[in-house]
Amino acid sequence: MIFEQQQIEKLLEIIDLHSSLFITSQMGEDVLSSFDKYILNKFGFDVKNIVQKYPPYFQNFIFGRLTSWLNDNQASRIVYNDFKKHLEAGQYFPLTNQEQNLYSIAKKRSYSHIKNLGSKMKETLTTNISEEDVRRELSEAISKRTSIQNIISEWGNKTGNWQRDYGRIAETEMNSIFNLGRATQFKERHGEDVRVYKSTFEGACRHCIRLHLTGGIGSKPIVKPVDEIIANGTNIGRKVADWKFTIDSEHPFCRCILKYVLPGMEWNEEKKMFLYPEKYERKIPRRSKVIITVGDKKFEA
Repeated sequence: MIFEQQQIEKLLEIIDLHSSLFITSQMGEDVLSSFDKYILNKFGFDVKNIVQKYPPYFQNFIFGRLTSWLNDNQASRIVYNDFKKHLEAGQYFPLTNQEQNLYSIAKKRSYSHIKNLGSKMKETLTTNISEEDVRRELSEAISKRTSIQNIISEWGNKTGNWQRDYGRIAETEMNSIFNLGRATQFKERHGEDVRVYKSTFEGACRHCIRLHLTGGIGSKPIVKPVDEIIANGTNIGRKVADWKFTIDSEHPFCRCILKYVLPGMEWNEEKKMFLYPEKYERKIPRRSKVIITVGDKKFEA
């Protein structure tokens, strides 16, 4: 056997370490299990030195809430330094109980996705560790007493590039939590029955075209009640043919952005957006303007 049992256990622990480090740096401390904390401590990592005050996952949720109040032009004027000041000064609206619950559910779901990736890595490792091609790749390294960490890194590159997989999850989950932040504020501002669609860019994949548009790129978007979309959950574990229109990214690397439609708005074929028709009379009076502060910038929404 090319690896002793103790070495195999060490390899599996390193996979757990990668997962726990990724979760801590992206999502914060409160989502960590006792085992995550144990494995980090075993390898000499202090959680307090890894976690940020505002982890990227939380930042994307807050940024989604923020941009839901702004038009595209206003949102494009915000740079990260503005947003950082927005967070540190507590300029964002406090989370409602419903938002806290939805955020917590989303975070636990993302945690499970990351852990499932680690489990698949460990399963693949234990399945293939005795195969002849792996033995050939690693025998020289072992004979030279290369560290187990280097061995597992090389093996990881050979079998699929772990960092790429973690990157895929990070980008996908960040877009999902961004859209959830937008959805919560659409409901807060426009009511529980607000209707939403996803802005689908040119060059989008066939899945987004099917799920979001009525007749291909440039056509009128499919519009549905926000609670129906939230109830669709996630497409993780579903066959492609069964994928649904969800708040979450419907597939890895999806960048479609959630937007809302108010009663009376109509699809403008020329401008490719929902607008009120000319001379439209609102049945519900327009609400007073709200001033949104983002760092040193102020926006009227």
